[in-house]
Amino acid sequence: MTETRPAIFIDRDGTLSHEVGYVNHISRFRLYPWAVEAVKTINAAGYLAVVATNQAGVARGYFPESLVREVHAAALGSTGSTIALTTPRWGSRPTGRTATAASRARACCAARSPSSRSTWAVPGSWAIASAT
Repeated sequence: MTETRPAIFIDRDGTLSHEVGYVNHISRFRLYPWAVEAVKTINAAGYLAVVATNQAGVARGYFPESLVREVHAAALGSTGSTIALTTPRWGSRPTGRTATAASRARACCAARSPSSRSTWAVPGSWAIASAT
């Protein structure tokens, strides 16, 4: 029988850690002082704490997915949380002189903003879908 457990998705950057731009090296990651205790409290209450992070730098080839997992393990590995990594699909993003960072972001916004009916693949054989 499959275990079911309510989950709380927590955005990593800006919620558990400082916004620093691309975390392309583990030394750039700065966890807020309350983050570990907050995640442990969520797990102790019977919820699955899922740290969600959208890493465009992985999709763009600026750094490998393994670095994102290394940062998570080093900073939050002791909390019992798991990580759900999403990377935008750039596909037909605008290019050329007139393309701005904002226009490129708008081109991939659907990949960056999951809907209320999103299904996430989370490591550890958890299949999570919204209840709505």
